[in-house]
Amino acid sequence: MKSIIGFATNLFDHPDLPNIFNYAWLEGSSEAKIAFLSEVSDWNQLGKWPAGRLFGESGEYRWQRNTVQTEGKIHAVLILDDDGDLPEIFEGRLEIVKEGSVAPLILWGEWVDPEKDSKCNPHGGPVFYAREIPVAQNYPIPIEQAKEKDKTPCLIVQKYRHKQNESEDFKGEFIRCVNVHMQSNSKEEVDA
Repeated sequence: MKSIIGFATNLFDHPDLPNIFNYAWLEGSSEAKIAFLSEVSDWNQLGKWPAGRLFGESGEYRWQRNTVQTEGKIHAVLILDDDGDLPEIFEGRLEIVKEGSVAPLILWGEWVDPEKDSKCNPHGGPVFYAREIPVAQNYPIPIEQAKEKDKTPCLIVQKYRHKQNESEDFKGEFIRCVNVHMQSNSKEEVDA
């Protein structure tokens, strides 16, 4: 089955979206976070989150608001693994082909054990810390997984490619987010 991507550039608000997303990656002027979508009720407030992504196993919706050049309009992109169900508002449509399997992008940090640092992680949640980013990161990972030794938090992505027809070279490549989980640090398990 082919996947499909669409874009919209003249939106003042988010369109109606399929109910397929589990995660939110939100970017604001003073905060950025990755969270379970069910825990972020204000994801659609463009004043607070002018850019972001909603994603899950079946697709991704991403947006960016540009207040200077487009009078507050947002540019939105929707990628769906089930072709043919893009809302009409997405005027540009391309068929894309999945390229290989999903791949991990390593996120920053090691789990903060509350027994060793109760100040940084008082509730024993999925809190991760890295010296490179001097702020504790809360990732949408079940706490049982966050505690696993020799594993790293990873953002899992899927690659796609676009070409006009079978005889042409690829015209472009797209990457979308799929989920977030812990992955082994050992090379043998990563390559398996």
